[in-house]
Amino acid sequence: MDATLRPTDADLLRALLPFVPPDSLHALLQDSGLGSVPRHRLLDEALIGILQAAPALRRRLFAQVFVTLDQAAMLLGASRATLAEWVKSGVLPVAASHHASSSHPSIPATELLKHRSTLSRQAAAATAEVALESFESSPRISYEPITRAFLAGLGEPERQPIVPDPFQQLAVTASLDADVVVVAPSGSGKTWIAERAISRALANGQTVCYTTPLKALSNQKFRRFRTLFGYHSVGLLTGERRENTGAPVMVATTEILRNQLYGQGPFPELIILDEAHYLADPDRGSAWEEVIALAPPTSVLLLLSATISNAEVLADWMASVRPQRPELITTAVRPVPLRYGLLAEQRAVLPLGLAPYLPTPVSFRALQAHHLPRLIQTLRGAHLLPAIIFWPTRRACDEAVAAFGEIVLPGARERAVAYQELAREYPLLASHPLRHTLIRAGVAPHHAGHLMAWRMVVEELLRDGLLSVVFATTTLAAGLDVPVRTVVLPSLDVWDTDGPRSMQALEFHQMVGRAGRRGKDRVGFVLLLPEDQEALNTAQTLMRSAAEPLHSAFHVSYGQILALLGRFALADAQAFWSKTFAAYEQRATVLGLQRQLETLPDDPLENRPCDDRLMTRQRLEVLRRRLADIHVEATPVVPTQLLRPGRLVTLHNGQLAVVLRTVVLPNGGQRQWECLTIEGTRRLCTAAELGSVSTRLLDMGDIRPSPHVVTPLFAIKSLQPEPEATQLTPPQAGALVRLHSSGHLAIVHRCWRRGLAWILEVLRVDGRVQTCRLEQIDCRYRHDPSYPPLPLTADLNLLVGQRVVIAGRRPNQGVLVQIEGTRLRGRAVLQLADGKQLTCGMRRVRYIYAYRQEGLAPLLSQVRDAARTPTTLLYKAQHSDDVAHLTARLQALPCAHCSLQTVCESSLGSLETLVRHRRELLKAIATLQAKAGGEFDRRLRLLQRLGYVTEQGVLTEHGRWAREIRHPNELVLCELLRRHLAITATPEEFAALLAALTTERAPRRLIGQAPLFGLPELIRDMQRLEQQHGIPSPQLSAILAPAPQRWIEFTEADEEERSTVRARKSGLLLPSAGERRAACLHRWAMGAPWTQLVHWAGIDEGDLERLILQTAELLQQIEHLALPPYGALARDARQAILRAPIA
Repeated sequence: MDATLRPTDADLLRALLPFVPPDSLHALLQDSGLGSVPRHRLLDEALIGILQAAPALRRRLFAQVFVTLDQAAMLLGASRATLAEWVKSGVLPVAASHHASSSHPSIPATELLKHRSTLSRQAAAATAEVALESFESSPRISYEPITRAFLAGLGEPERQPIVPDPFQQLAVTASLDADVVVVAPSGSGKTWIAERAISRALANGQTVCYTTPLKALSNQKFRRFRTLFGYHSVGLLTGERRENTGAPVMVATTEILRNQLYGQGPFPELIILDEAHYLADPDRGSAWEEVIALAPPTSVLLLLSATISNAEVLADWMASVRPQRPELITTAVRPVPLRYGLLAEQRAVLPLGLAPYLPTPVSFRALQAHHLPRLIQTLRGAHLLPAIIFWPTRRACDEAVAAFGEIVLPGARERAVAYQELAREYPLLASHPLRHTLIRAGVAPHHAGHLMAWRMVVEELLRDGLLSVVFATTTLAAGLDVPVRTVVLPSLDVWDTDGPRSMQALEFHQMVGRAGRRGKDRVGFVLLLPEDQEALNTAQTLMRSAAEPLHSAFHVSYGQILALLGRFALADAQAFWSKTFAAYEQRATVLGLQRQLETLPDDPLENRPCDDRLMTRQRLEVLRRRLADIHVEATPVVPTQLLRPGRLVTLHNGQLAVVLRTVVLPNGGQRQWECLTIEGTRRLCTAAELGSVSTRLLDMGDIRPSPHVVTPLFAIKSLQPEPEATQLTPPQAGALVRLHSSGHLAIVHRCWRRGLAWILEVLRVDGRVQTCRLEQIDCRYRHDPSYPPLPLTADLNLLVGQRVVIAGRRPNQGVLVQIEGTRLRGRAVLQLADGKQLTCGMRRVRYIYAYRQEGLAPLLSQVRDAARTPTTLLYKAQHSDDVAHLTARLQALPCAHCSLQTVCESSLGSLETLVRHRRELLKAIATLQAKAGGEFDRRLRLLQRLGYVTEQGVLTEHGRWAREIRHPNELVLCELLRRHLAITATPEEFAALLAALTTERAPRRLIGQAPLFGLPELIRDMQRLEQQHGIPSPQLSAILAPAPQRWIEFTEADEEERSTVRARKSGLLLPSAGERRAACLHRWAMGAPWTQLVHWAGIDEGDLERLILQTAELLQQIEHLALPPYGALARDARQAILRAPIA
């Protein structure tokens, strides 16, 4: 805690608050996260606590507050005469303002706070009164007033009749005869709009289809709608469940409605697409686009979502494919406002906005500091339950619940009664291993690894207020109606099939949207448990960010092509692409790229002798390379006496250069010359590498090597720190600094911004390069600008023969003979002045003499001027005919005599960037224009080759039954049936074979032999065919490809399996996911017990349940096909796998 923060300051702060303008107070409350708290006594006390705890906010608030001498005397308890004496002596500064005078000084409030300790002691001594309370012995500031203010207003509101908001009424009215898109925050009443629209449609005798992206959400809406509209008025279609299919209101997944729209009708008059932002889902988003594009003009569309940030773009696209533009209704107002906070020390709940202003970091990893039951006690004591705590992994949820195994919390009897009532419908729940923890402690896990029945029970108990805490993954945030008072986010990472990644804004808003129950809460709370300051900054960024813009995820599939050809002619099917959201976005993107292309300037260099500068330059470089590659035998050596600094020479590759220095090593090595070429580069040359020597001597002026700092090996006592004022600004390259953590001296190489922080790359005294923040610089020293640092990118070969100064010995000067290794970790061989050789690390070299690149600019200009005029040669090597021919071609280029060569070379980089940008734009436009149409045609040709479609685009007999199958691997499945590869399979084997093609998470272990029949050969054949037609097939490769071990997770009960896997050789692959799925389902179909199978296969119950249901859905599709050999086989296989607890 900062030394200036003492509880005894409260009276002084409270007395100063009336002097603060109301606008400044309001701004401070907004920044600290208490702007939504009503102004009352609790907030005033919290304000005092904030000012004590946050010096930055205190200084900002009182920066423009001034008091008179009389007011200051009253505040400090001192006499006016005493204060006047302090002002006169300079103890108490006064404001430098035209409003202040010597007789009526104006004293800044910040000075009163800054000097209050000294002033109070002097006042006590002057008045001979009892000394004020010792500031040094005061306890730490308590966060309790801030916590009380932050939690003010929570609780249940008074029960009142539901009054629809204006946006709800507008949406219901607009959906009478037009499409409607509603974007409103979670909990704002979008379901109410859907229910009123359904009620009106039923009253008018219309049919309704309510679609959701999740089967769990469909089941939830199905139960609610049956309660509202009657048991016989509502049906359900979710693939594996078909109930009351003739009802006027059908609840279905979006894919089911999409399949119906490819038929001939009748179609529902009202289509409600809940969670419409799933249109951007990479795997399933195509179904939403197909529904919107295929829906008949007589149907009304009602789209509901909470996280579409570019709803205008969506509405514009719908206007291009629907009879009229949809009514767009958006609102950002939540009926239950949210407050964001974090758990800090002292078990305090602080507003999130206050965290950046605290002088010391809050207690990060608060969830680890609190034992989980203590955390729940904290939330219960603050009346913040019920709560959902989101974890990134399933295992974290289950381990969190395990911490409550022996704890009993209030409400156990009510939970037991409700659980037993629900368990009657799902018998397996009567023996569920987590039921005791749920009943006794009121906590439960919720993730995709649990059975659907368990998740439904948890959701039901949470909605009824019988559960205190649910530990969940993101599955509970995806649209399910399970609001709570508080959402806790221990981590801002999520896990997917590729492992951990950072949370996106859409996922963040879906999670926090669960907080705050309309009609049950006045305020919703979101509590964060950041791991560090970076996580805290990320949380604040996500809180302020809107959800990512909605973009199309449309992709062409074989089933889509067959379905289109079953309803439309070939030309109309091919034109369907132009109606999709993807095509609309593509047209907008292409138009934007074309506008960028039009704005690109032409070559800015005018009056040039060449037409295409880049082409001419490429020819120049080719000729130079060819000259350099030619080996000339018995090339005479240039007389060394001609080569002196300033001499103009020509290299064998045709480049003009000037000699800078002669490199003569003390050990008698080969003599070399350092030359500066016309392109501005430096290189070491031998006499044999020179083609000619000119008579011209260029003016070297004062160009000579100067000392450069290599490593910061200095004595700290000899250095002078820079003033403190300069320590707040980023240092310049070459600055000498000391690192805070290690105490090393370092030279700054470069610095740049990353967000709000300055990042520095420094070279330490030990020769290592380190990246650090500006705050990690402990001290900055003055350095002589005449000793600049040697660039980290300097060519070390050019330093051979230069003078060096080393640290730590006498004599300390010599000549660099050789460098072994790199600059940072290399060793230098030196020839000392006394003739001895010394080998030392490069970090021992303090100074080295080298040319400054900027100092060579005048000499480079002379070289380029000399290239434009003919010159007499002192010496010319004997070249071969090829060399002479190439040289003549080189001289024939316009570059050789161009007067604009300097300007040309300086602008060549920008021209290359311009041309590259133009080519990239043209390529992007061509790629976008050919993208979807080409994909449709390629897949259509493959379907024609396999006999599903005729050359005229008409479905064959095989194509007519194949269009009824909708699955990610539909073509493999169709070929499996068409080629009769599984005609001899038993029902159990047939079910296992289809399970290999599903997309559900595979078991961790292979149990038994997987009955794959000819599936591996079929997949390889399909990959070959797709490759021939230019179709990527990563999904096919993943079916039977061996899997890496890195994402295989084990439970605590799998110690033996874990040890086995760790004992395997590194890089060993597991059996493919398809094999593991097939073997697991085969065991299940053969009658293996549920509990044992879960343990044997190493699979979560929820994953096994979905694997069975996905397989059953495939079998149901095959059962209704016009394929007599497979109908009965599929029916028997489905009956074999749909048994308890699934049936």
